[in-house]
Amino acid sequence: MGFNNIAIAGGSGNLGSAILRELLSSSDPIFNVTALTHSKSTTAASLVMTLGLPSTASHHLKIVWVDYNNEDNLMRALSGAEVVIATLAGHVALQIDPLLLKAARKAGVRRYIPSQYALDVLHPKAVELFTDGWPNAFPVALARRYEALADENGPISYTTVLPSMFIDVFLETGLWGAYDIPNRRAVVVDDGTRFLTGCSTEFIAAAITAILKLPEDATKNKRIPIAEIRTTAVELIETIEEVFGFKMDVEYKPSEVFLLERQDALAKKDFWTVHIKSTLKLGGDGSGAADLIEGLAFDANGTFVFPRRNLKDLVLDVRKRMTV
Repeated sequence: MGFNNIAIAGGSGNLGSAILRELLSSSDPIFNVTALTHSKSTTAASLVMTLGLPSTASHHLKIVWVDYNNEDNLMRALSGAEVVIATLAGHVALQIDPLLLKAARKAGVRRYIPSQYALDVLHPKAVELFTDGWPNAFPVALARRYEALADENGPISYTTVLPSMFIDVFLETGLWGAYDIPNRRAVVVDDGTRFLTGCSTEFIAAAITAILKLPEDATKNKRIPIAEIRTTAVELIETIEEVFGFKMDVEYKPSEVFLLERQDALAKKDFWTVHIKSTLKLGGDGSGAADLIEGLAFDANGTFVFPRRNLKDLVLDVRKRMTV
């Protein structure tokens, strides 16, 4: 049997809200969801309305205010949960995920899904960058901490989901300046012809929901790559230009320049910029950390039926939501 009682942290973000929508839309099984929030004004009814779901979905949703720095408060919030799904972003995830894991263990949670929805940080090339001068070797240290749960063979286990590039989020937000559609600019690693994989937020949410429906042992203590498309920066930019109807001003930046910028940020102890430069380089240098080709075969043991859309359809979907 899979899991039914789910707690989710970061449910108001791009990925968290998509996962909430998928979980509360499920009828087989029906999930009971606890959404952890900082806002004391959020109610189950208002959140369900925001998600565009029928009001009856609120019957299976509980909103709990939490202080992530208060372990007792966090343990009470997680009481009764079988799974904790962390969907926190950026440096917040690096700070909060360890606190969530610690409280989850004490609360008797059986499975932890961490906020490591990214490229494979345990790929040798990623380990090399993320541990070179990085304090406490984050995020590699966190990934290894989750792996250590398997060695401990305790009551809590982990499942890490690796989607590589968030196609829609990168394009809609112009994240880190890689694909800045409103300003018609892009920054590409090397010549932009190296392959990388990626997913839409909806695809990731559907994959996580499918994983929760599988028998526990099928996903216990595993790092699971998922992929909706495989593409290159050049193909992505060509598709953006076709769909949006304008040319992008593309800067082709050698991998070595990203490394120099990374070293400069490291010298200034600007570790978030170190993280960004490392991730951007790995995303386009063809090292393999971002090309999770095995994820194209992900099917949750034959139960995953969410359709994989092609690149043009994904960009068209982004175009509908953007004003440029």
